[in-house]
Amino acid sequence: MRTFVISLQRSIERRKFIQQQLDKLSLPFEFFDAVDGRAMTEQYIEENTNIVLVRQEINFLNRGAIGCALSHYGIYKKMVEEGIEVALIMEDDVIISPSLKGILRRVKDTITTEDLIMLYFQSKNPVEITAQKAVDMSDGHKLQYMIKYGWVGAAGAYILTKSVAQRMMQIIHPIHTVADSWTTFKQERAFNYFRCVLPFPVRPAGLKSEIDYLKEGSLYARLANAIDKYKFPVLKQVLGAKRKRSLRKMQNYLLVDEDPFKTQIFSI
Repeated sequence: MRTFVISLQRSIERRKFIQQQLDKLSLPFEFFDAVDGRAMTEQYIEENTNIVLVRQEINFLNRGAIGCALSHYGIYKKMVEEGIEVALIMEDDVIISPSLKGILRRVKDTITTEDLIMLYFQSKNPVEITAQKAVDMSDGHKLQYMIKYGWVGAAGAYILTKSVAQRMMQIIHPIHTVADSWTTFKQERAFNYFRCVLPFPVRPAGLKSEIDYLKEGSLYARLANAIDKYKFPVLKQVLGAKRKRSLRKMQNYLLVDEDPFKTQIFSI
């Protein structure tokens, strides 16, 4: 299994942050240079997006979101072109459990060509995850089926096969939605089985986004950027704590006992 870490070339500290964790696990990986939303030309955006939708959803599909989606698309394309059968795709702002290496070995033995496996996710409403057909991983972790869900997000750590990458590549480009529209991708049959590892072996570090998801020019965006730029210690701590609280609230699921092959449904 290949491991790719999506990271902006200019994000030196983040690269050190994730590399130290992966080196500690002796887990080989490759940095994949993210598409920098700030550097994209208007022509590049028009050539690689559904520009009508982008203009309609300018606050949702801003430059940062487009760059992020194109970065993930770039790895799907690489997997297909180079014949990479299975890959872990990560972003550079996550905290990794020491169990990850053992989990990856087990996942490689059990993943099917129709699986999308999340190592963590976010959801506004509880995602129902069944105990049936669970597979033991490493150190008490289990690979389980997600069976009832509405919006499921986060693209910080997930595993997919070349078959899924090929379908994802065809669905996502030209860019018309964000990289973590997993429910949409599931409905469009990029993958048939939605699984996750519990407890999450990867979690968000709560770092400030470097791809500028915030609405440009908004009061919150200006305040967050000023705090980060000028390093106001107390305000920086408050903002960081707020990010982490928000992320914890979104890690939302319920364990149930249902047949996963009869009950995978989308529900708001």
